[in-house]
Amino acid sequence: MRRPPGNLGWDERRTAEIAVAASTRAALTPRLEIYPRDLDLVRALRITQAGVVAVQPGVEEERQPGLTVDALHKRVATRFPDLGSDPLAPRELPTGSALVRDLKEAGFELKLATRYDRVLRLIPDRPSGDATAGLTSASWGASAARRSAPTQYDADAAVAAAVKADQRLAHSAQQDGFRVLTVPQRRAEDAVRWLAGEPYRARPVSLTGLFVDELRGVVGEAARPTWETVLKADAAEPGSRAHQQLRIRTDKAWGRIEPRLRDQLVQGHGPLLLTDTAVLARYDALDLLGRLAEEARQGGSPLWLLVAQSDPARAPRLAGQSVPYQAGFDEWIVVPDAWVARKHLAQDA
Repeated sequence: MRRPPGNLGWDERRTAEIAVAASTRAALTPRLEIYPRDLDLVRALRITQAGVVAVQPGVEEERQPGLTVDALHKRVATRFPDLGSDPLAPRELPTGSALVRDLKEAGFELKLATRYDRVLRLIPDRPSGDATAGLTSASWGASAARRSAPTQYDADAAVAAAVKADQRLAHSAQQDGFRVLTVPQRRAEDAVRWLAGEPYRARPVSLTGLFVDELRGVVGEAARPTWETVLKADAAEPGSRAHQQLRIRTDKAWGRIEPRLRDQLVQGHGPLLLTDTAVLARYDALDLLGRLAEEARQGGSPLWLLVAQSDPARAPRLAGQSVPYQAGFDEWIVVPDAWVARKHLAQDA
């Protein structure tokens, strides 16, 4: 068999697959993470944040939607598809009291309840009077170190919204997928600073900075047009010859940017946070965003798109255009002013 010309073309995926194939007990996640088939179940529950459940305010405990055991198993199996398939120690994910015990050890204070339709499900193990809107992340005992008792912020709508955003962000940072984050325009820089820290560890990338640098490179490859001509073309009427010539060069710049963003999406830990994003709509690159979002949904690192606007509670828009996202999959997170101001962390909130 002849060796193909050039290198072997082993990208990160191929390298990971070869490493796993060389082992009898290793497996690969959709995110190209290598893990043992006999991975500790408690650790798997913690990594996948499998115990995060929805809580509806004003709904009695036994009517809370909770999380079905099957759905929890699916969360773990999606992240670790070969978990428990070790031929030397085959096993299945636990159910019943064994599952509750593992969840508590992983930091999720949940208990089993039987709904009126007899579906076995998990609900927060705490009094129903303390229920708040949104998601519960890990145990309430763990979150108490960050702020005061949950019952104290029920009456404060702004702080409750900040807590909800914080829980959703912390959960999303540990999951694959795409999220649109709407933040107050005047607090965008502060929001980026907090998102880059613990526990989210997002990796900010300024799309405007990236685009301008790449466009300068495209323009600089020829004597004409000059950068000053490009700036004039940017102000030209849409459809004019100058504007069409600019479009050719902006498309070329986006063509170079896309593989760079793809590489950053699969490398490192933490969500890839795209900032200064209006340039996507202004220079016709929302289709690029769609491709990156789909890659994140299929097992890449989390992809976060920061949209700074006067009212973060309004549907996300960039340069007057709607941002594409899947509403049915909770891909839009409102990050209110109270979250940026860290009001949800105040001990006397």
